[in-house]
Amino acid sequence: MSKRDNQVLLQARICLMLIFSSLLMTPSFASDCLQIKNLKKVQRESFHENELIFLGKVLSIHPDGSYQFQIIEVFKGTLEDSTVVGGNFLNFYQQGPKEIEEIWLVYTSKGEDGSITIPDCGLSRSNRYPFYFGSPHLPPPPPPLKYSIPIFELEIIWLKRQKRALRELQHEIELLRKWKIEVKDV
Repeated sequence: MSKRDNQVLLQARICLMLIFSSLLMTPSFASDCLQIKNLKKVQRESFHENELIFLGKVLSIHPDGSYQFQIIEVFKGTLEDSTVVGGNFLNFYQQGPKEIEEIWLVYTSKGEDGSITIPDCGLSRSNRYPFYFGSPHLPPPPPPLKYSIPIFELEIIWLKRQKRALRELQHEIELLRKWKIEVKDV
């Protein structure tokens, strides 16, 4: 091998090492949530398993990851309507309020200090992003650039799926109201 060939080989190895090491340093994220396949079953299970289920409006979101809800309606648990409940994000990628005035359906439990945490997995969701994990209504990822479609078509797909998911959320709230009455009657 010539000196020139050795230099090219060395440069190729260095390049591969840099690429490999950058892949190792890049954070990766995975979810241990199980995809919801039978929504009705999961709704019933979530109603029985969670100590607190409510509809609330986001009053504030703070830089430290804390947030506050004004309670609109309680489906399960003990809170008065119009009570303010606070919570914290456990990590940056956790599901939780992103905008003031969002309306959230929250399945959770209260901590000893009275605060709540919205679980990463489950049925908690907002009216602005009404998709639960594994929802069949989740918008598809954008297509590869070589098959790109106009942005307005993507927006139409998004709006149609959001509308379906909002109907599903509305139906779930109606179910929770029904189950709340059934539990009171027992």
